[in-house]
Amino acid sequence: MRLRQKLRGGTFSAMILTGGAAGVAQLFVLATTPIATRLFDGEAFGTLGLFMAFSNILTIGVHFGLIDTILAAKDDDEAETLLLAVFLSIAVMSVPVGATMFALIALDLFGAGALPIWTAPATALQAACVAAVMAQQMAAIRRRTYRTLAGSHLALGLSRGGGQIGFGFLGLGSIGLVMSELGSRLVTALVLWHLSPPLPKLDRKALRRAASTALGWRRFMVFRTPATLLGVLKVSFPPLLIGAFFMVDQVGYFTLTTAVLFAPIGLLQKAIGDVFTGNYSAARRSDPREATRILWRTAAGLGGLGFLMAAALYWSGPELFSVVFGAPWRSSGEIASILAPAFWAMVLAAPLSPVLNVLRRPDLLMWFNAAAVVVFIFLYWATGFWRLDFKATVGGISTIILVSNLGLFGLVTLADRFIHERMD
Repeated sequence: MRLRQKLRGGTFSAMILTGGAAGVAQLFVLATTPIATRLFDGEAFGTLGLFMAFSNILTIGVHFGLIDTILAAKDDDEAETLLLAVFLSIAVMSVPVGATMFALIALDLFGAGALPIWTAPATALQAACVAAVMAQQMAAIRRRTYRTLAGSHLALGLSRGGGQIGFGFLGLGSIGLVMSELGSRLVTALVLWHLSPPLPKLDRKALRRAASTALGWRRFMVFRTPATLLGVLKVSFPPLLIGAFFMVDQVGYFTLTTAVLFAPIGLLQKAIGDVFTGNYSAARRSDPREATRILWRTAAGLGGLGFLMAAALYWSGPELFSVVFGAPWRSSGEIASILAPAFWAMVLAAPLSPVLNVLRRPDLLMWFNAAAVVVFIFLYWATGFWRLDFKATVGGISTIILVSNLGLFGLVTLADRFIHERMD
C-alpha cells in the first residue's frame, strides 16, 4: 500500500512538474504574441505558417517513425541504441529533406512557391531539430527524468516567445519569425542534450548495432510512419490549402488564429486530458462502468467550457482580436468567428482521444485521420474548381474540423461501449 501511494504521489508530482512547465511555456508565448503582432505583419506570419506546415510534414522523412520505438523498446539498452539510430537517421536524411523542400519551392507545389528559397535549408535544419527534440523527450519519458522533460518545455516556450520579440525589434520581418522558430527548436535540442546522459560511444561497433537494431523495428516503422503522417497532414493541410490559392498575408491571419485557438486546447489536454486518461485507464482495469461514467462527466465539462469559449469567439472574435493583437489583425478575429464551432468540437474531443490508446485501438484513429485527409483533399480540389473565395474556404475547413472532431467523439464513446474486455 505504501509503495502504491508513493508511486501515485510520484506520478502526480511528475504531472504537476511537466504539465506546469508546458503551461507556463504556452502562456508565455501567448503573452508575447500581442507584442509580436505589432512587430510583424501578416505576410511574415504567413511565411511562418507555411514554413512550419512543410517542416512538420517533412520531419517524418527524417526519422520514419523510429522515434516511437524508443518507448516500445524491450529494455533500456535497446532504447539507448535506438536513440543513437534516430540521430544517425537525422544526419543522413536532413540533406534529402532540404532538397525536397527546394524542389517544392521551385515547382510551386502546394503553395510552396510563396516561400523564399532560403527556407529550403532552414526547413532541413528545422526538421532535424524537431526530430532531435522529439527523440530526446521520448528518451526522457522512458528514463522518467521528468525534470529534463519540463526543462525542454520551458526552453521551447521561452526561447520562441523571446526570439519573436528580439527579432521583431530588429525589424527582420519574415526572416526574424522563421529564425525565432528555428532557434527555439535548436535551443531546446541543446538543453535536452545537456540535461540527458551521453549517447553510447560512436564507433563502428555502435554504428553497426544501431543500424541492425533499427532494421529489427522496420515492420513497426512501416505501419507507424503512415499513421504519423496522416495525423500531421490533418493539422498541416489547412495552411497549405490557403497558401495554394490565396495571398501569403491571408495565410498569416489564419496562422495567428489557429495559434491562439490551439493554445487553450493544449492547456486543456495537459490540465484535464492527462488526469482524465490516468483515471479512465485505472477505472477501466477494475470497473468499466465507472470508466464510462468518468468519460461522460469529463465530456460534459469539456463541452460546457468549450461552448462558452466558442460563443465568445463567434460573437466577439473580430473585436477581441482587434483589441488584443491590433487593428490590422481584425481579419484573424473574423476567421476565429468562422472557426468557433470547430473550436468547440476540438475542446470536446481532443482531451478524450487517448481513450482509443487505452482500449488498444489506436488504429481506429489512424483510419479516422485518413478519412479527414481525404475530405481536405476534396476541399483542395473544390477550392480550385469552383474558385471559392477565402471565407468560403475557411468555412469549409471549419466544417471538416467540426464534423471530424464530433465523429472522433462518437468513435471514442462507441469504443468505450463496445470494447468490453478489461485491460490487464
